[in-house]
Amino acid sequence: MVKIDKTPPVPTLTVSSNVAAIGSSVTADFSCADSFSLVASCVLTVDGAIYSSTPGQVVLPATLTPHIYALAVTSVDVAGNLSDPTKGTASVEFKQFALGPFVTLSSPQVTVGGSVTATWGCAGAAAGVASCKLTLDGALISSTPGQVVLPAQQVGPHAVAVTATSLTGSTETAGASYTTVAAPPKYNLCIPLGYNATVAKNVGSAYGFSFKLCDAAGKNVSSSSIVLVATVVNPGGYPAVPMAPGGSNPGNEFIFGNSAYSYTLKTTGLPAGDMTLEFVVKGDPTGTKYSLPFKLKK
Repeated sequence: MVKIDKTPPVPTLTVSSNVAAIGSSVTADFSCADSFSLVASCVLTVDGAIYSSTPGQVVLPATLTPHIYALAVTSVDVAGNLSDPTKGTASVEFKQFALGPFVTLSSPQVTVGGSVTATWGCAGAAAGVASCKLTLDGALISSTPGQVVLPAQQVGPHAVAVTATSLTGSTETAGASYTTVAAPPKYNLCIPLGYNATVAKNVGSAYGFSFKLCDAAGKNVSSSSIVLVATVVNPGGYPAVPMAPGGSNPGNEFIFGNSAYSYTLKTTGLPAGDMTLEFVVKGDPTGTKYSLPFKLKK
């Protein structure tokens, strides 16, 4: 008795993903089987065009624009039976996902010497983001999303940006900013000063300064261990030349005695008007500048 094969072959098709980011790849795995006779052909078509006649794994053609691929596997056995067209089909959509860069800062303002923590990343990192980078004032800080501590050494505003770049080169950016402010002065001039800053002296004469140093609470903390150094005379940036260099104020350092600081400034070459003698505390990492007012006349 001759058996007539009327059973069609069975195509199978699986894809690694039904939705993928533009520029990424998707793998299709197809095969055909027949329980009665041999498979004569097993063909994968993509959008109606033959893509492969060799069962196994194939990579779908890359696309740089949104597109939905229609995949179908058709098979014919040696008896001429054609596979069911409703079986062995799939669709794969390539789309542009939102890259979703984001950044949040622990504080909008920080004092010099402190730090700001940035929490950042790209929400679409698993769907088409080629890179996700954090920059500070235009300089690359990190390419690994997460948390990073940003420096606060330079006074002023600072721009933080997260740039997400897609597989096709398009970008999305998110930003934030923080401001670094100078630390409050550790010291202040004790009031009243030990000299009369309102009385003008003649240009060319010796100008004597005397004062005490207070802390932020107004307590006198003047001490020989706190060394003050004269730096410049303003306005004009004139050198703070002591009356007897190497003598009364060696190295432009203020003399400490009787619980106060003193400095004798040589005023030759300075202009008449309202002036200030600038000084710093030796070894102070903040570099805070202090000003002593005085007047000169011709």
